[in-house]
Amino acid sequence: MIFVFNLIMEDFFRYKKVEDRGPMDDVMLIILPLLHQRFMQLFAHNDSDQSAFIQKQILKIFHAYTQVRILNRLNRILR
Repeated sequence: MIFVFNLIMEDFFRYKKVEDRGPMDDVMLIILPLLHQRFMQLFAHNDSDQSAFIQKQILKIFHAYTQVRILNRLNRILR
C-alpha cells in the first residue's frame, strides 16, 4: 500500500501528460475496489492499531489519487 501511495504522490506521475498517465489509471481501476473492500472488512471487524494504520493508508491512497485527478481535470478545463 505504501508503494501505491508513493507512486501516486511522486512528481513524475503528478506532472505527466494526460496521455502518459493511462497505465496508472488502468491500475487504479483495479486497485481502488480492492482497497475499498479491504477497508470495509477492517472497519467492520477489527479495532486493532494495525487495522487503524492500514485504514489510514487506504484513505491516504484514495485522497491522493482523487486529488491528482481533480487537479488534472481542472487544469484541462482552465486551459
